[in-house]
Amino acid sequence: MDKLKAAALVGRQRCRWQSQESDLRVAQRARRAYLLAAAPQALAAVVEAIVAALSKRPGFLLPAVGFLLGGMVLYWGSRGFAQAMALLGDVPPIRHD
Repeated sequence: MDKLKAAALVGRQRCRWQSQESDLRVAQRARRAYLLAAAPQALAAVVEAIVAALSKRPGFLLPAVGFLLGGMVLYWGSRGFAQAMALLGDVPPIRHD
């Protein structure tokens, strides 16, 4: 991601939130929001997988996969804002390892 794409990403988020804050602040808030939304998705995926294993009904595994994919998409979005923070501000890159 380059600075132009990072600014566009933050600009789209600013329009969604109708915010007048700085680019760095919008990126920080968006990263936190995406991470907070991804955590329950991951937790729901684990719970659904346990329910599917205990009930021995493979049909319950499909919602678990859906929750997992939703959590992954939200986590990937938080990574984009972390990269934007590193490019737009004086923030060291955040490691997601």
